[in-house]
Amino acid sequence: MTINKKIFLLFTCLFMLLLTLIFFILKDRESNALTFENNLVQNRVISLHKMLNIKNLLLNNISYEYSKSEKIIDILTKKETYYDFHEIASNLDISYFIVLDKNKNIKYSEVFDTSSKEYMDITSSIKYFFDDANLDKYVNMKDKIKFTTFEYEKLIFSIEKVEGLGYIFVAKALNSSFLSELSSALDVYVSLLPSYTLNDNYKTVNDFDYDINREELESLYINVKVNDYFDDSFYLFLKMKREIFNEIKQSNRLLLELFFVSFLLFIFIIFVFINKIFTSRIEKISKTVKAVSQKKDLVQNIELIYDDEITYLTKKMNEMFKTIHNSQTETIKKERDFLQSVLDSQQHIIFITDGSEIHSANKKFLELFQNSNSFMNNIAILDNKTKLNLLKIAQKHSSIDKPAKFTVNNSEEKYFVFDISRVELRKYIVCMNDVSNYNKKIKELENKASIDELTSCYNKSSITNYCKYWLDIKEFGLIIVDIDKFKNVNDTYGHFIGDCILKDVASLLKAHLQSDDLIGRFGGEEFIIAVNTSVENLSKIANRLRSMIEQKNFNYEKLNLRITASFGCTYCTKGKSFEEYFKIADEALYLAKNSGRNKVMKK
Repeated sequence: MTINKKIFLLFTCLFMLLLTLIFFILKDRESNALTFENNLVQNRVISLHKMLNIKNLLLNNISYEYSKSEKIIDILTKKETYYDFHEIASNLDISYFIVLDKNKNIKYSEVFDTSSKEYMDITSSIKYFFDDANLDKYVNMKDKIKFTTFEYEKLIFSIEKVEGLGYIFVAKALNSSFLSELSSALDVYVSLLPSYTLNDNYKTVNDFDYDINREELESLYINVKVNDYFDDSFYLFLKMKREIFNEIKQSNRLLLELFFVSFLLFIFIIFVFINKIFTSRIEKISKTVKAVSQKKDLVQNIELIYDDEITYLTKKMNEMFKTIHNSQTETIKKERDFLQSVLDSQQHIIFITDGSEIHSANKKFLELFQNSNSFMNNIAILDNKTKLNLLKIAQKHSSIDKPAKFTVNNSEEKYFVFDISRVELRKYIVCMNDVSNYNKKIKELENKASIDELTSCYNKSSITNYCKYWLDIKEFGLIIVDIDKFKNVNDTYGHFIGDCILKDVASLLKAHLQSDDLIGRFGGEEFIIAVNTSVENLSKIANRLRSMIEQKNFNYEKLNLRITASFGCTYCTKGKSFEEYFKIADEALYLAKNSGRNKVMKK
C-alpha cells in the first residue's frame, strides 16, 4: 500500500473517531445545559416562595400587632364608636384591613388599591365570604402562605384573633404592581394565569407544584400552582429567557461546523501540499538521509543520488554556510550593541527573557534592582507558586487594576504593570510601567468612597458589606440608632445645625465604642452599629449609648440643644441573612419609637 493510501486511510479513521467523540461531547453539553436550566427554574420557584413567604410574615406581623391594639379592642367592645384608620392600608402597603366581631360581622373595613393609590368601598359579597369561612382554622396557619379571591382579585392574606372579641383580617392583592415587584426581584416576567392544568411531569418544591413548557426556543414558561383556600386554585405564570441553553446550542453548531471546515482544510494541506510536493522527494532521498545522518555533519556531507539543481544548490549552500556564519557573528554583535543602546535610552524598565532567566536589561532596570538576583527574589515573594516563571507573572499583572508590588532598596514599595512582546520564538521583551502614584491615588479614592463625608462613619454600602462579612465569621450585636424628632430640628434651626448634630452624635457614638466595633450612617439621621459583644451585654451597651446622647449638651453659638435617640437591637448569629436581622432590629426600633422614643428595644 502506498504512502498516499495509508495517509488517506489514517485520516478517514481519525475523522470518524473525532466526529463520534465530538457528537457525544456536544450532546452531553446540551444535556448539562438542560440540567442547569432545570436548576435555574427550581431556584426561581424557591425564590418566588421566599418572597411570598416574606410578604406572608409581614401580613402576620401587621395582623398580630393590631390584634393587640387598644383602639381595635375599643371598637369591638363598642367603647369607641368611631375611630379613623383611613390611611392605615396605604401606610402599611396592604389592600384590605378588616375588623370583625366574634360573630364575623364587619365592624370596620378599609380597601386600598395599591396600583392606583385610591381607597375603595368594600362590597357586600365579602361578608358572605366571612360567613362561610372557618376563620379559627386559618388563624392557626401562621406558617403557611394563604391565598383567596375577592371579586376575582387574588389575595395573600393573614387572619389574627382578638381573644374573645373578634378577628383582624389583612390582605395584599396580587395586582400588577405587586407582580412587577416579583418580576424585578426574580429577573423574570411574572403574571397571573386563572386556569391551567399541570402536565404529568410536574415537580414540587416548598409546597408549590410547577411544570416547565419549552415549546419555544427563545423562552421557557413556568406554571406554578397556587392553592386558594376558599376557591379553586390559580396559577402564577413565569417567563424566563433560555439564554444559556441557546448559547450552548449555537456554540455546538458552530463547533461542529468548525470541525468540518478545519478537517477538510487539513486534508487539503496534507494531500495537496505535502503529498504532491514533498512525498515523492522524500522517497528518493530517504536512503541518503539515513546514511549521512550517522556522520553528524549533515551540512557538508549531504549527497543526493541525482545530479540536478537540488544537488548543485546543496553544494553551494555548504560553501555559503561558513561565510554566512562569520558574517552573522559580526552582524549579531553590532545588533546586540545597538539593541542595548536602544534599551538604555528608554524611560521604562525593560528586560529580555525566555521566561525563566533574564538575558538582558536596560539601565533603568539596574538602577532600581542593582542586579537580576534582586529582581528574581522580588518575583519569588510576589508569586511563589509559579516558580519564577516571569511570563506567567507578567501576564497576571498586565492590567492597571492588578499591579505587582515590589520592595526595592530594602524598604521602598513600588507598583508595576507588565507589557509583553515576543521578539523571537522563545524570547520576549518585557516592559515594566511604574504605576505607584496611580495605585496610591486609587487606594485613596477607594477609601474615600467607603466613608460618609458628613459624619466620617462608614457609608451605607460599606457598613452593610462589613456586617454581612461579620455574619459569615462570628456572632455580634446589631443596633439601629435613630435621632428622635430630627425633622423638627432641621425645620426649626436649619439643616446646618442638623448636620452639626449628626457629626457630633457620630463622634459621641464612636468615642464610646470599642476599637473593633463598627459604625456607619445608614441614611438621614439613622446609624447602624455592629458591636463585638455577647447577647447579654447588648442592651447594656445600647442603653449606655442612649444615655450619653440624652445627657449631652449640643452647643452651637447661642443655641443649647438637648436631643434623644431611639435604639432597636437584635443579636446576629449564622441562622439568618443580614437583611432578616436588619428587619428585626428595625422592627425593634419601630417599637421604641411608638412607645415614647428615647428607649432601647431588643428583639
